[in-house]
Amino acid sequence: MKRALGRGLVLIGIVAALWWVRATYFTEEARIRRTLRSLLSDFNFPTGTGNIAKVARFNHVMGLFTDDITISLDQVVPQVPPLKGREELQAAVQATFTLLSRCDVTLHDVIVEPVSPDGREARAAFTASVATSRPGMEFAAQEFEVRLRRNQEGRWQLARVTAVRTLKR
Repeated sequence: MKRALGRGLVLIGIVAALWWVRATYFTEEARIRRTLRSLLSDFNFPTGTGNIAKVARFNHVMGLFTDDITISLDQVVPQVPPLKGREELQAAVQATFTLLSRCDVTLHDVIVEPVSPDGREARAAFTASVATSRPGMEFAAQEFEVRLRRNQEGRWQLARVTAVRTLKR
């Protein structure tokens, strides 16, 4: 009796562990979380990061966005028109990597809504903080809403990024 109970508990533990691994690493929500974490980790670079490392990060960042990307950061950077399209985004990201000698992006939380029934679009929200080598180009905590689309290869790409309006001081 004790042996059967012990085996049952071990079996329940194994099933729970497999379910946790599947939910953490193999669902679409987990893939979306990894995409967002990857994007923000590529914007992290310490002082002294070489140009080749920055170019590699730049190329990876650009691959995470759709061709018709729209980024609206008017809440973070007032009076700035939205970036529309890959060309404008490329110029902005290149300027970021060129002008800054250090950039620390911290991701506080990621919330992923369930993927649409057709499996092609998803929504997510996250809070991020940025500290840079230039005063005035940083913020403590800002929430962003993101719309993602799956490309032909099955990878998730960001199609729209919007800074969420929050209370001002």
